[in-house]
Amino acid sequence: MEIRYKIMLYISIALFAVLFILMFVPFIKAKGKYKKGKKVANAFYIKEDTYFKRKMATYKVVTFMLILTCCLSILLSSFMLCRPYRTETVIEEKYTRDIFLCIDISSSVDSLNAHLIDELKGIVDEMQGERFGLVIFNTSPVLLVPLTDDYEYIIEQLDAIETQLERRWKDPYYEDPYITSGTLIGSEMRGSSLIGDGLAATVFDFPDLEEDAERTRLVIFSTDNELNGTPFITLEEASNLCIKHNVQVYGIGVKDMNKKRRQEMKNAAENTGGKFYEYGISGDCSSIVADIQRETKSFINQEPVVKETEVVEAPFVILFACVACMMVFTKIAKY
Repeated sequence: MEIRYKIMLYISIALFAVLFILMFVPFIKAKGKYKKGKKVANAFYIKEDTYFKRKMATYKVVTFMLILTCCLSILLSSFMLCRPYRTETVIEEKYTRDIFLCIDISSSVDSLNAHLIDELKGIVDEMQGERFGLVIFNTSPVLLVPLTDDYEYIIEQLDAIETQLERRWKDPYYEDPYITSGTLIGSEMRGSSLIGDGLAATVFDFPDLEEDAERTRLVIFSTDNELNGTPFITLEEASNLCIKHNVQVYGIGVKDMNKKRRQEMKNAAENTGGKFYEYGISGDCSSIVADIQRETKSFINQEPVVKETEVVEAPFVILFACVACMMVFTKIAKY
């Protein structure tokens, strides 16, 4: 145990010494002198009385206890003023998953995104304790939010995406920089909805892919898998990239996907050890969360943290008890 304010210890000792001297060291001997009151003759008769003896014995005991508790209260108060504390090094064990929300924001996916954004917010709420990141893509992918455990910020960004998408649903010609800046780079030459590029880029947004290969990494990947351009990486190649870096994909597709696109996306997700859902048919927020919860969590190496804990609880309780005792002893001494 250590003391934060050592100067208070020295001041308290000095004050206590002064009080002790004032209370117990007589400066003037007053033998044979009566400063107050009147002389009483034959007082020895009273002193021999049994009742008087009992009262005097009680008075002396109560007075002694009163002085003792008073001294103890002063000492405890001084001790608490010194702010005693203890230090300990703590290594907190933390197990978690890294999860990226990868959202296709091309206009062909508006029917899915109209409902999915709220579901994704529900997933974030349900899985507090994980680290989430957010990627949107069309022609090109954009990292909106790196991995973080600031869930309020993640939900704020999803709200912002939802607001912009709602405006676009009402006005097909509306374009907001928030969801178009960066996501349409090269669209004149390469087209849009480049599915494989979006998933592949998300894989490399995970930190420490090589250094921490055993970490649990997941991508919740929403798209209609309707390719309208020339990607750098196909969906199959992006799936193999996920397998290489131990990233599981949980794909969410639209209801009206044709058989080929559905099977292609299903294979891409399941090959990584993940799962494919047709929104509104084979899965919703609760089923996705339940499936993800079955996956093991990774241990995060935390830096040792030195914690200081003030040791004041026990002295405070004793001080409170002493004050209560002094009140009782004072009452007893009066009778």
